[in-house]
Amino acid sequence: MRHYELLLLVNPNQSEQLPDMLTRIQDQVKEAKGQVHRLEDWGRRKLAYAVKKNHKAHYVLLNIESSTDIMESIREGFRYNDLILRMLILTMREAVTISSPMAVIIQEEAKGKRSEAQGSLLKQVKNLRNFDYKDTALLSEFVMENGRIVPCRITSVTALQQRRITSAIKLARFVALMPYCDQHK
Repeated sequence: MRHYELLLLVNPNQSEQLPDMLTRIQDQVKEAKGQVHRLEDWGRRKLAYAVKKNHKAHYVLLNIESSTDIMESIREGFRYNDLILRMLILTMREAVTISSPMAVIIQEEAKGKRSEAQGSLLKQVKNLRNFDYKDTALLSEFVMENGRIVPCRITSVTALQQRRITSAIKLARFVALMPYCDQHK
């Protein structure tokens, strides 16, 4: 059994079908003796750029432990589904059960106490080993106004950290959490 992270961008006009789809996924995983470790519904969010002529999407994050065959059947089921605007499936090393940075931001927004960055985020980066594509507040510190990724000679991070930052930014751009360039308003 392998661990997977599945991020779905669901068409907001058809989000009433979402609970049925999620129960189907959970049942399919449980029948194959797998497990759903985390299910986060981020709700409707504005996209950084239009995806299939939609400017909003319903985000859902799942952490699943299952066989490769089950994930391939889930991927094939979503490939031609009009309900799914975009999906991202990542292989994880271990099960992730803690809340994602985006879920924490959503909870803070709901409470009305959105905390701004405490000190410079660039100073905090030197202690980090992994960069999460869902932590857009941190990643936006490494993107210039025109959309280019800031080089490591300016940010003074190591080459390994720069590669991890770059791949996290590219994943965040793929799932429309961050824009590709400054032209996406």
